[in-house]
Amino acid sequence: RERFWSLGVTGYGGFFSLPFLGRSIFDFDGEKQWGVSMDYSMNSRRVWLLGEVALSQDLGVAMTNTLLIRPLNELQFVLNHRYFSPKYHAFWANATSSLSGVNGEHGVSFAMEMPVGRGKKLSFLTDVYKVLESDVRLATQVGYELRGEFDGRFGDKVVLNSSLRYKERP
Repeated sequence: RERFWSLGVTGYGGFFSLPFLGRSIFDFDGEKQWGVSMDYSMNSRRVWLLGEVALSQDLGVAMTNTLLIRPLNELQFVLNHRYFSPKYHAFWANATSSLSGVNGEHGVSFAMEMPVGRGKKLSFLTDVYKVLESDVRLATQVGYELRGEFDGRFGDKVVLNSSLRYKERP
């Protein structure tokens, strides 16, 4: 919490006794897999910038970058940009994509969270993404999600968690 910046590098190598056979054109095939990534974060009292850039054996690139601004302790805005090349594949990758995978997507999301009284908050999310390649013809290559949430405590015994979401997938 006291550091202004941090930088990390991760390397991965996998060697398999039997060849891995992918289930789609996005999956990895073969007996060996490698990847390398660099993650970073820079923060001040109210602004954080963090992200990661990764490269896999087929020179597939994956990156995610997030800007978080917290003007007040209870109020925050988050902007995230992500790009997952169709060639990128790593078994250890943790997806933040709308398609629940780590390849073939380019997207951006905006979220905010704000208090609306003691023990109550509203959250909003907008996410838009584009499918980069597909092994099937899609009606549209663009998807999006709109979501609003309310979380609140009413006295000692009543808690209300509600969510409203509209999602359009490719």
